[in-house]
Amino acid sequence: MNDDDFRLFRICEVCRILTLSRTSLWRLRRSDSTFPATLGLTSGRVGIRRSELAAWLRARK
Repeated sequence: MNDDDFRLFRICEVCRILTLSRTSLWRLRRSDSTFPATLGLTSGRVGIRRSELAAWLRARK
C-alpha cells in the first residue's frame, strides 16, 4: 500500500474532476453501483478514496 490508498478527494474535487454538478454526481452515485463509496470525514463532509476513483475511471474507458 502507498499513500494514495489513503488519500481522499472531497466531493467538490470529484465534481471538478468529472465536470459534474453536485446534483449530477449524486444521480451518478445512485444509478451506478460500481461508483466508489463515500467515507465520512466529519459531520456533513464526505470524501472518496483517490485510488478507488482512479480505478473506476480506468474501468469506464
